[in-house]
Amino acid sequence: AILLPFISGWLLIVAINSGGVPLSLGVAASTVFSAVLISGIVWRTAHNVARADAARRGTARALRRSDHLKSAVLEAVLDPIITLDRDGWIVEANMAARHALGIQPRGGRIDAYFAPGTPPPLTFPRQWDEDLALNQRTETAWQRADGAIFPAETTISQTWPDGRQTLVLHIRDLTQQ
Repeated sequence: AILLPFISGWLLIVAINSGGVPLSLGVAASTVFSAVLISGIVWRTAHNVARADAARRGTARALRRSDHLKSAVLEAVLDPIITLDRDGWIVEANMAARHALGIQPRGGRIDAYFAPGTPPPLTFPRQWDEDLALNQRTETAWQRADGAIFPAETTISQTWPDGRQTLVLHIRDLTQQ
């Protein structure tokens, strides 16, 4: 499509030089042809942009729906689930974590909720190559919002959104078995 104006211009010059087409008619034909071609390119580009934008909006809508469903599932879980950054800062906590441990939805450090005098399930700051007992149940002790200590099984998983390590703790209270 980009070469068409050049090819038509060259053909027009050949036709004008050979005397087959008057100069004024050739210039008018070239102008009309270029305008039609550019209009077609603009229309096609606008159509492609509109299709891409519709696809982007559909993907964003599906992503929002998926986020809402996952949030609803996490809020409905009766066990505390806490998301941390690699330095131990709480990124997110579900309703069970907020009730059981008194954790705010965002902010604060997780080590403030470890039971004093017991080995913590994690240490901070973390080293990138430090081994974690991932996806394994580990018996730990946590401190409730009221100061009571309770035994729990803690499972740690990790994910790497945006290339940053994020840890997810699932805490199952063993006193409620």
